[in-house]
Amino acid sequence: MPGTGREAPHDGLRFLLLVPAHTRLGGAQMAGTEQAYADAPDTHTEVQALITLGLSEARAGRRPDRSREWVLRQAAHADRAALDVEAGSLADGLYPGDQDASFLAQDVLCGAGEAALELLRLDREHGAAGAASHSPEWDGERGARAYVRIQYAVWRRRQLARLDAEVPRLTTEMTAVADLATVHAHAARRSAPYPPEDVLDLARRRVRAYQAGIDLGLPDLVTDLHHAQKELDELHYPHLRP
Repeated sequence: MPGTGREAPHDGLRFLLLVPAHTRLGGAQMAGTEQAYADAPDTHTEVQALITLGLSEARAGRRPDRSREWVLRQAAHADRAALDVEAGSLADGLYPGDQDASFLAQDVLCGAGEAALELLRLDREHGAAGAASHSPEWDGERGARAYVRIQYAVWRRRQLARLDAEVPRLTTEMTAVADLATVHAHAARRSAPYPPEDVLDLARRRVRAYQAGIDLGLPDLVTDLHHAQKELDELHYPHLRP
């Protein structure tokens, strides 16, 4: 790393690139972390959800760093990575004996503190958490990170409450998309392919279904999403096909 070895990568998606997707919550945890992240998705799934959410906000003409959900989830992701650093499991596991590991650890810890303070500032400015956010116990990076855990646990419980309704709907949509894909494939083999706009619409539906599942924290969908997105990109840009 150039200069002092610290280059502040704390502006949203760039920070996500710093924290590897296979990062897991460490063992030496601060009070409340087990409860806060007990039902959190695996980090690989959450990184993809953050990327998708950020891009969705940007396409809608909104700044992701002004979206409370994005700021909260990004802060929680950063806090989980920082907990691994504090447990000694992130940098040592990635770069054993590498002097750059200490720089990575500093960046992750700094990023977690800054992300937590950003959520606290946003909530105090817009009142998303009511008067609770104004308590002085949340001041400073440590306090702000504890605040993130409480707010994330509340948010995740509400999200999980939607699963009973959302999972059957998603399952139905994914089944319908798979059935249509089979019909399209049979038609193509009969030299009677479906209109290109129908094929494109099917590809979009597949991507949206996987994105919705990932947003809810359903596991094992990231690879499927990447394949679906690749197919959609190739339909949009035929020159990308191998």
